[in-house]
Amino acid sequence: MTLFIGLGGLIWAILTAWWPGLVVAGMAWLVGLAALVLSQSRGAWISTGVGVAAILYLALRRRWVDRRGLRIVLDSLALVALLAIVAFFIAAVRSPDLAQILGTTSVGTSAVNRATLWRDGLGLVSDYPFTGSGLRSTMMVYSTYELLMHVGFILHMHNLFVQIAVSQGVVAVLAFAGLLAAAIANLLAATRSRRSIWRFSLTAGAALAALLAHGMVDAGVYASTLTPILFLPVGFALALRPGRHQRQRGSMNWVLAVAILSVTALALVVFLPAGRAALQENLGAVSQTRAELSRYVWPDWPIQDELRRSPEVDLEPAIARYRAALAANPANASANRRLSQIELARGDYASARALLETAYATTPSNRATRQLLGELYAIDGETTRAAEMLSTVDTSLNQLDLRVFWYTHIGEQENAERLKQVAGS
Repeated sequence: MTLFIGLGGLIWAILTAWWPGLVVAGMAWLVGLAALVLSQSRGAWISTGVGVAAILYLALRRRWVDRRGLRIVLDSLALVALLAIVAFFIAAVRSPDLAQILGTTSVGTSAVNRATLWRDGLGLVSDYPFTGSGLRSTMMVYSTYELLMHVGFILHMHNLFVQIAVSQGVVAVLAFAGLLAAAIANLLAATRSRRSIWRFSLTAGAALAALLAHGMVDAGVYASTLTPILFLPVGFALALRPGRHQRQRGSMNWVLAVAILSVTALALVVFLPAGRAALQENLGAVSQTRAELSRYVWPDWPIQDELRRSPEVDLEPAIARYRAALAANPANASANRRLSQIELARGDYASARALLETAYATTPSNRATRQLLGELYAIDGETTRAAEMLSTVDTSLNQLDLRVFWYTHIGEQENAERLKQVAGS
């Protein structure tokens, strides 16, 4: 991404005959190129290739400006490629084994399929659809409410769009998509300019394409303090001035119309029963996350369930929100699951089971729901049913050992033995 932005700087230095700047920028660009080669990152290499393809696409589009038929073919090929990427993402989320070609991401001694992270990330999005869980909170939120682990596991979800949704909600994803659309529209207009600005549209387009390509498999920059760098390609593309003759009449009108429609759609969603329930559940999840994770430090607290039993942690506001969500929509899976986690920690197993069975009926794909429900089947003595349910969950990070520890810790040895029996079967 930054290599293409740097390439734009080199072009500018050549056009303005700024030779000292060309030397310095050229050396920096070569260092960046060497870092790319030595990184051995397939994602970085592929995104660079996509950036080069974007330069070719934009150059041909400019060359064929008066050949409408060829431009339609070129644009159709680009659209098909985009739709293929979206289709692959959807298929990979539904069946993570399809994404093996993307490789795995290693954390400690464990390796995780990227598509599994995407699917788990979408599960977190359903918990925080409007607000997200907060910037740089993914590690402990993911471990606590999805992986059911007592320590942090991974910093981000290895997909830029999923990570934005997890951190800042679906609205933030729509806003980011709007920025991308405006940037793409502006640089497409710039490629038709008769001024030298068209050269910069090629490098801006390449940087934007590289950002999106790499963002499909990684989101490390967004999850770090370097987040502003992600917006450099967008800013670069929006800064291009195609010229008055290239400006589209009423361009601001369609932008305003889309914004009004988006706000109206969001308002309608909130006024529907399911929308009100989702909002209440989101507020409850935020309240629970703040109450628990602002206090949780391991090993001072051995496991998050300990917080839910402690009088020092007030979860009543979160519980009230979850109950309000269920009053509006009893089938809300997130509210059922999050409330069941609290009930389970407090020993109300019958209530927790009823909530989890409702959540499972709505979203059987959620891993936390399946693990917790299998655990409850085990402590209720339904060994076969528990084993069947837990066989559908990846517990390779010793999650069941942690749950056995919990029941031993609170003095429920019989439940610990029942779960241990299922875990070892």
